[in-house]
Amino acid sequence: HHNIIFGPRYKELLKDIFKRGVLPEDFSLYLHAPTISDPSLAPEGGEAFYVLSPVANMEKLKTDWDTEGPIYVDKILDYLEKNHLPDLKANIVTKRIFTPKDFKQELNAHVGAAFSLEPLLTQSAFFRTHNRDEHIQNLYIVGAGTHPGAGLPGVVNSGKATAGLICEDFAEDLVKTSARAQTRSQARSQGARATLTRRTTPTSPSVTPTASPTVSSVLSANASATDGSTNGIKISPAAYVSAPERHSDQGARSGADHGRGPGSNAEL
Repeated sequence: HHNIIFGPRYKELLKDIFKRGVLPEDFSLYLHAPTISDPSLAPEGGEAFYVLSPVANMEKLKTDWDTEGPIYVDKILDYLEKNHLPDLKANIVTKRIFTPKDFKQELNAHVGAAFSLEPLLTQSAFFRTHNRDEHIQNLYIVGAGTHPGAGLPGVVNSGKATAGLICEDFAEDLVKTSARAQTRSQARSQGARATLTRRTTPTSPSVTPTASPTVSSVLSANASATDGSTNGIKISPAAYVSAPERHSDQGARSGADHGRGPGSNAEL
């Protein structure tokens, strides 16, 4: 299911990504094969794969991703086919490429950085941007660059934390608003009941209708209530692969976070 595939270099590759800002010839990859655990994620007889390759963000690496993206993807597919997934390219049914340019344009990620702020010690956990601004009243911040961090779980928890702060800061106002809404709802309900009762009361030219105590009390209550309420190259689309057998190599898990921060990703 989850595979970390290291290339021939480690420290020098990280320097290419984080310091030099070049697109390396080699790469280390994260290969995700979800159909190993859940076959329903691909059509019957197929498999779904997602491969992520850390690359420099658009500030460090100035390249034309419209041109370089497909070339880089082919290199990754060739590598995977040779070392891990035999006959991969011949069996790809659909694929999608997601580069730093896509991160910037589609997700409004600063300089195409997939994981927002680099997770340095001074930019992690409590030291990451707080969800409630400390200087501007009623300004709240949410997303990958805020506490607790990037990635889907981090962003979802950031939203929950920010919503909790808003509810905490506006608890009294929320209670008052809820009470007013409940009062208006009850008034409308009582008005509808009174109208329905009046329309169904039998009338006759020779008999003067007499309102029952129930109707009178409803009308009275209704009247009084009414009167009173005026944000690497990610080669991102999981590729559906038509293959009779599943192939997936399990790599080492250490060092999985080195592609974050200034790096973007390539998703397949």
